[in-house]
Amino acid sequence: MKGLVQRLRDGQITLLESPAPIVQAGQVLIQTQASVVSAGTETMLLQFGKSNWLQKARQQPAQVRQVFDKVRKDGLLPTWKAVKSKLDTPVPMGYCNAGIVLEVGRGVSGISIGDRVASNGPHAGVVSVGAHLVATLPEAVSFEEGAFAPLAAIALHGVRLAQPTLGEQFVVIGLGLVGFMAAQLLRQNGCRVLGIDTNPRARARASAAGIEVLDGHADPDAQVRAHTQGQGVDGVLIATNTQDAAPLTLAVALARTRGRLVLIGTAAVGFDRTALFRKELSFVVSSSYGPGRYDPSYEVHGHDYPLPYVRWTAGRNFEAVLQSMAVGALQVQPLIGARWPVEAFEKAYSGTEPFFGTAVFSYGETSVSKTAFPERTIDRTVPSGTAIGIIGAGQFTQAILLPLMQQLQLPVRSICSANGISAGIAARRFNIPELAAEVTEILADDRIGTVVIATRHHQHAPMVTEAMRSGKHVFVEKPLALSETELQAVTEAYQTSGMILTVGFNRRFAPLMHQLKAAFPAAPDMHLTYTVNAGVLPEGHWLSDAAIGGGRLLGEGCHFIDSCLYLAGSTVKQVFCSGSASGFTVILTFRNGATATIHYVSSGASRYPKERIELHSMGSSAVLSNWRTLEIFRNGGTKTVRSRQDKGHSALLQAHWAAVNGQQEAPIPFPDLAATTKATLAAAESLQTGLVVLL
Repeated sequence: MKGLVQRLRDGQITLLESPAPIVQAGQVLIQTQASVVSAGTETMLLQFGKSNWLQKARQQPAQVRQVFDKVRKDGLLPTWKAVKSKLDTPVPMGYCNAGIVLEVGRGVSGISIGDRVASNGPHAGVVSVGAHLVATLPEAVSFEEGAFAPLAAIALHGVRLAQPTLGEQFVVIGLGLVGFMAAQLLRQNGCRVLGIDTNPRARARASAAGIEVLDGHADPDAQVRAHTQGQGVDGVLIATNTQDAAPLTLAVALARTRGRLVLIGTAAVGFDRTALFRKELSFVVSSSYGPGRYDPSYEVHGHDYPLPYVRWTAGRNFEAVLQSMAVGALQVQPLIGARWPVEAFEKAYSGTEPFFGTAVFSYGETSVSKTAFPERTIDRTVPSGTAIGIIGAGQFTQAILLPLMQQLQLPVRSICSANGISAGIAARRFNIPELAAEVTEILADDRIGTVVIATRHHQHAPMVTEAMRSGKHVFVEKPLALSETELQAVTEAYQTSGMILTVGFNRRFAPLMHQLKAAFPAAPDMHLTYTVNAGVLPEGHWLSDAAIGGGRLLGEGCHFIDSCLYLAGSTVKQVFCSGSASGFTVILTFRNGATATIHYVSSGASRYPKERIELHSMGSSAVLSNWRTLEIFRNGGTKTVRSRQDKGHSALLQAHWAAVNGQQEAPIPFPDLAATTKATLAAAESLQTGLVVLL
């Protein structure tokens, strides 16, 4: 399967070969027939990629502040590596897609294999999309017309927010893709519409569709007042793509007293409050397709908003614009400037082709399963059971695991991911020879002896169990399990398979952690305080989803519980946890008498160290700050050790590889892995019940 991706560092666009995505619950697998280039959004990303570092910083001031905060906390080198990895990781392009349904995931209703549909899938031969962002094409709507549905839904949601009524007068500033459709939709609502654009070809296209147009260069304020007998218009839709405040300033001037302004596109929000105040204007920024957009519960998990309470969701807006196309009320054919096969993508983004409007890509026959790069010569002499297969190609894999594996020259043979494209991106970046379409291909490959599992948390335990039963050693990112049942299954697989199992509790292997451990042997009077300044997760982040990420306690808390278990040198006797899902305190009492308190907070200052360990024992104390500084207070003096930030990822990978090759025992004894997991599950139980849990 081929798909378009863009590298944000330099704007380079590549037609990437990758496995087709795997359809999951609540999703629909679609074989693409046509996709539309969203000129505004994709041009903006292209310009961002081609801009220099200073220009990128000016365009993303919030991200720049985050970078400076990270430099203060973690140091320059880790921050530079993180930023570079982010900009070097290509992202899929496009969100306007139409095709034929290949598979339907569990829980999806109303969509069948073979249906013709529109979706917000990217420019790729096969896409997997949440069912609520998939709509069936009416018979009268072609694939290339249907691919405009997401753009048309953006226009429709903006129109709905403007609340037009029969006979009102509206201005649309910007007659590009979205503005052109918004003007048509306003006319369907019985409004008189004036379109403003500085581009004569955009005005000519709108005029041909029956829309009254005004030249944006020729004092539009005076022209609008002449059209409205000096009253101004009832509403203004701003459908521009600019960083300038001029469109909003103009909108304020054109609107009547108590008029409505809706920003659909982009523009600098820099108008004078006084003008808004005097006219008592309403101003709304439209959010994409409508209610449900960016809500994982709606988009990923398939929970619809009840129609009687939320009449027009994102998905129902898709359906509405497609019906409007079917009856000829919404015309999108005039927007098509060129038609090319996706292989000719460079023409669409070069800016040199003599077309006006947007490009529509077509797709030939697409292979649903792709297991290797055809142009690469695969080394078939790899000794049986010595290579590595990776499951999961997300940000952690590409930013941390694969760079370290490449540095350590570990023999990575194959990689797979649920969405396919991320595996293709990782394989290209890190020269991985093979792409696996499914996990079973990796587990069935005799050359692969170790499986690295870096998927979302709910898949860890089932995949660990299956991999060990398939005779593979396993390196799995934390957590090991999200329930006692899962832990029991992992334990049985470990005991019967005889394979090596390593969990990514890397902090045990951090150089400063080793020095702290060496300076403070386990003792009954050891008291630990571990503060984690985790920050606020982005809205809708998968880690917050208990079913997928386990929540922050199970998904991340296990790291810090394991560190305390390692320092205390004992297993946990009892656990108490209080707080909330986003911030909690865990109190651990160990069997040897040591105690530990873990404060996991999301409300701390961004400049405060992300992790801080305080240890007190036998008349001495120590503070380990963010894996960069260790201070030991002993015998009236202070010893300070400083180093670059090293959380132990590399040392843990080396230790696992040495164990696989018979050079040492497993990096972390399995009883410790089980003890950490049990203590974490007990903390989750205590948080829910408010009771102390005995182990």
